[in-house]
This record gives sequence, structure tokens and C-alpha cells, in this order.
Amino acid sequence: MKGSQAQPNQRIRFTGRFSNTIIRLNPTNLHSQFLILQLNCHNQKDTTLSALNNKQQHISLLFQEPWVYHHNFKPPTHQAWRRLTPITSPGTWAERPWTCIYICSFVPLKNITFSNTNSQNLTQVAIDILLKGISQKLTFFALYNPPRTFSGLQELEQRLSEMNTRLYPMVIAMDSNLLHQLWNPKNYHHQHPQARNILEICGRRDFKFISPKGEPTFMGASGSATTIDLTWANTIANKIISQCKVQLENHSSDHQPIISEFNIGGKAFEITETPISMNPSMLDKGKYINQLQYLSQPTKEGIEEIAKQLSNFLQNEYLSQGKYVKTRANKQKAWWDKKILMPIMKEGNRERKWMLLTRSGESKLAKRV
Repeated sequence: MKGSQAQPNQRIRFTGRFSNTIIRLNPTNLHSQFLILQLNCHNQKDTTLSALNNKQQHISLLFQEPWVYHHNFKPPTHQAWRRLTPITSPGTWAERPWTCIYICSFVPLKNITFSNTNSQNLTQVAIDILLKGISQKLTFFALYNPPRTFSGLQELEQRLSEMNTRLYPMVIAMDSNLLHQLWNPKNYHHQHPQARNILEICGRRDFKFISPKGEPTFMGASGSATTIDLTWANTIANKIISQCKVQLENHSSDHQPIISEFNIGGKAFEITETPISMNPSMLDKGKYINQLQYLSQPTKEGIEEIAKQLSNFLQNEYLSQGKYVKTRANKQKAWWDKKILMPIMKEGNRERKWMLLTRSGESKLAKRV
């Protein structure tokens, strides 16, 4: 491949492992021109972290199938990004989010609007920007359309039907898992009938296909390169997007990232810092000195005696709590009743210990009973 003019019959290049270097974005560069990146991370840790540590300065990352932590089933956090997930508290691995949007941490929090109607396959986030001096909500959609069921399209149609898609600039970044002649590589003729639904849903609501046509974005297991990652923008957004291209740096994913470059001709937003004003002469120094003297009064006991008392107190408090076993509702038997069976079980355990200690006939008889 050379630049963005990739040949359909060429293989997609894969890169190595990510760097641990933390990239600190410069807010002065996030003004008239900024980038967004969309990528299917294929549930890979290295891919997700590599994209988060990307050296290029993006205002937003739109992920499909991001890697998630195994203890809370959420995508990773990063000091340079604000993580916005469609499901705030997934309870199981099956409930993990299939999409996630990261917003650059230099974007003021007051400028970010997170939809409370997001679903597992769809994340919607809006950023307030200045477009020709007028505040506009630049809205991003990250969509994952599961293969076989293609349920993501139904969720997208429902969401767009509730909005005025001609009022604000909007961009849809999707892993469609669908093939169509509009975006298929040359000499690749297979099509999905469900792909027509994308054209109907997006075309009816003023969205246009802006990602490069015929440029491969996915390398299949058989080695065939197809185009299933798509970018759509409505008319207002299309006017401020200068280019949309497939990037060669794929962060070791089997998908290729798509970069959209925005050029709004002025500052997107004002980044202001509220100064903290403090007059040292207004501090009541005497008040703090008196409190310090009260808290640091001398004691008769030595430091070793105080440490011993503190250790004994902590140990006694720990032992007084007893030993608790974590119970899981899915592991319990339906017939188990704690109030009835726990006393019987404790009595049986006590008799068993008595039998093991004494080895007497009386204890063995009690155990049989």
C-alpha cells in the first residue's frame, strides 16, 4: 500500500507491540483542526492500549470490541482520555460493552454530553464546539453490528428516529460486518442483503458514506481483504471534514483504523483555567497553631508502648469480626434454608470434632445420632 491508495489484492500490514510511553496531548493543537480515529480492537489488550498511547493527537477514539478488564468488564482507563462506555456497570462477561468512546482529557467536561440511552452495541457522545461562532453539538456514534444477528442496525435506526439528524453535525463510525458493492474492494462481488438496510437508514436521515470506497479495512482468516468498517457523516459534518482515510498503522489489529480530519476554520472551544485566588494575610494562623499544639500533646507512654496498644487494638477488632464465607446466589441450592440447616450443621461439626479428639464410644454414638 502507498498512502491511502491501497490495492484490493494486497495484504494488510500488521504492526508490533505497543509502547508504554504515555502520550500527553497539547490542548493548543486541538483547535481549528482535529482528528478522530475509529478502530475495531478485536478484544485484544495490546491493540487497545496501543491505540490509547497513539502519538497522533486525536480529539476522540471510537472503538468497537475494545479489550475490557476482567474484574469489572469495562474498557481500560487512561490519564489522557475520558472513557465513556454504554454500560456503566456490566455484571458479567456477556454484558460487557461492544463499543466505547474516548474523549481527549483537554476537552472541557462541560462540553461533553453523554447519552443515557446507550446500549451494548451503540455509544453516543456529543461535544459542544464553536462552528462559525455558533455553539454546535458534534455528535459521534460508535456502532458494532454483530454478525449473523445484525442487531446493531435496529438500535441505530431507533436512535436516529428520535433525533433531528439535520440540526447538528453527526458522524457514525461502524463495524458493519456487511458487504455491499458501494464499498466492496474491486473484484469482490459478494454482498449481504442486510447491507441495504444501512443505505436506507443512513440515506433517509441525511447521512453520506465518506470513508474510502473499495479500500480494505479487514483481513479475514482466509486471507481475503474486505471492507466492513464504514464512516458516515450528515451534511453539516461533511462540510467540516476535510478528509477521511484508512490508516496503515493498525496497532496489531486485524482491522485497519479510519481517520477523519475536521477543519472548522477557528477554535473548537475555549480551554480556560479558573485561577485560585488566596490572600495569605487572611489566614488565621493562631487557630491552626492552637490545633497543632492540641493534637501533638506529649504522652507518658513511649512510642513502643503506643505501637503495641495500636497493634493489639487492630488485631482484636479483626478477630471480633469472625470469619465470613462469600456466598454466591448462583452456587446455592434451592432447598437450602440458613435458619433451619445452619444450626444443624454447626452441631454436627461440633460433635465430629469431639469424636476426633476423644475417640470415645460415647462420642461415636453421638455422631451416629
